[in-house]
Amino acid sequence: MHGSPNIGDIQKKDVMEGLQNAARSCKKKGKYSKGIHSFRILEKIDTDKVFLVSRHARLLIQAIKEGSECISEVAGIEPPRS
Repeated sequence: MHGSPNIGDIQKKDVMEGLQNAARSCKKKGKYSKGIHSFRILEKIDTDKVFLVSRHARLLIQAIKEGSECISEVAGIEPPRS
């Protein structure tokens, strides 16, 4: 595939081609389909590794945590502890 230490630098086209190529000889599950396979893949990935190489993943989690704290403050409840 690409080999970039920052997954944000990898073009979507290259990712999709890599997934297609990885699944091309798979008889059991067939050709890669984003809608069918993406959630199963997400269940299996190591999020710590993703956060190490993806600035956008770190920003997403930060925004979710901050949003959670804001919602909790407005609702008058304790935010979840991480």
